[in-house]
Amino acid sequence: MKKYLSFVAVMALVLTGCGKDVVEDSVSQTSSVLQIRTRSGGEAAVSYPVNVYVFQNDECKAVQVIGDADQALKLTLTEGDYSVFAIGGADAETYTLPAKEDATKTTPLTLNENKTLTDLMAASSTVTLIDGGSNTLTLGLERKVMLVQSITISKVPAAATAVSLSMAPLYQALTVGTSYAAETGTATIALTKQEDGRTWKSTAEQFLLPPSSQPATIAVNITTSDGTKSYSYSSNEELEAGYKINIEGTYTEAVGVELTGTITGATWKGERTITFNFDESGATGSTTEEPTPSEPSSGGNTVTGNIPAVNTLYQGCFVLSVTEIDDNSAEVVLVSPNEVAVGKNSATLAREGNLEDVINAKIVEASVDDFSDWRLPTLAELDALNKCKDNKANPLFKKNGGMEITNIYYLYNADGTVKYHDLRRGNDGSLDREDFGQDYPIRPFVTVTISKE
Repeated sequence: MKKYLSFVAVMALVLTGCGKDVVEDSVSQTSSVLQIRTRSGGEAAVSYPVNVYVFQNDECKAVQVIGDADQALKLTLTEGDYSVFAIGGADAETYTLPAKEDATKTTPLTLNENKTLTDLMAASSTVTLIDGGSNTLTLGLERKVMLVQSITISKVPAAATAVSLSMAPLYQALTVGTSYAAETGTATIALTKQEDGRTWKSTAEQFLLPPSSQPATIAVNITTSDGTKSYSYSSNEELEAGYKINIEGTYTEAVGVELTGTITGATWKGERTITFNFDESGATGSTTEEPTPSEPSSGGNTVTGNIPAVNTLYQGCFVLSVTEIDDNSAEVVLVSPNEVAVGKNSATLAREGNLEDVINAKIVEASVDDFSDWRLPTLAELDALNKCKDNKANPLFKKNGGMEITNIYYLYNADGTVKYHDLRRGNDGSLDREDFGQDYPIRPFVTVTISKE
């Protein structure tokens, strides 16, 4: 189970005894060869190109670029200690990238004119090159940006001539040394009026660096002939790199603007729903946190192979449904062969206030390592499982060492809240978050996209 999007860069350090070799800084002395290859970590895609900066103390000794997964590069360096920094997703057309002579660890990668941020990833480590030895350095790149996927503001006054949404304060740059720089940035995203004349949207995805300080301020700006009014809210939940953000807002004459924002983690960071009420006199808000999105998502689970049939096992998991995407691919919902008890009753979790944290941990515990983004099922998925558990799923699990399906499971309700459900009651059964026992089980589900070979 992966907690964040990452990839692996394998660096094989081959040390030779050729005293006459020419090194990166043109000094004739014993040298070593640093060989760098990049690979995708699991299902995660690498953001290319990958810019590699190699420092010895504060001096940049080498700058190289890996353009794609098939490329490798070699650097000839003297033996010693080096700091290696890798930044993925920064191309020379979009960013001003420092040359070796100009690069320091604090040099920012600045955007070129009329360019926007890309899917930046970064990693750093240190390595010691020893004459005659061999070293391997593995780097896992972390995403350094958050992604605003969509914004919708509904019931905007018909007199509005422009609507936008702003976030501040944001970092404005990523440095060669993979840290953030410039702390006073503001991102303003313009919305487009829809055919109904009252809805304004932005569906163009936009990468942003995270806030430089928390809480971040989110503002909706509505322009009419009388001028522009801004309705602001200081979020008490952190906006972080590695999250996808969807914001839906409704304008009301009485309070101004009410916003509901959904922040979805790429792995198991969870989901936060932030509600804002705006008017001219101030703002109030509240936050609830859910462990995962309320709707299934294939996430990064894209694999190649034969598409399995419904009611069979695939990688040890029960195939609950297969939905054809096109002639060569399908979306498959799998049920884990494992389940685990929640371990604490409702009274204990209510007192501790960590139901979602406990459920997240149990999902990880009961998942299968072949796939990421395991989640709780929906009510419809549990209803489908109930119809085939006795004559299809349980015989397969029993025969192949899986745990048989029982009756009570946790799920995502239609409103995104965590509930439990008794399969024996069917699709219209009782859902009750406040009343459950410590022995009630969690069984994870996952959505996988499979493409034919």
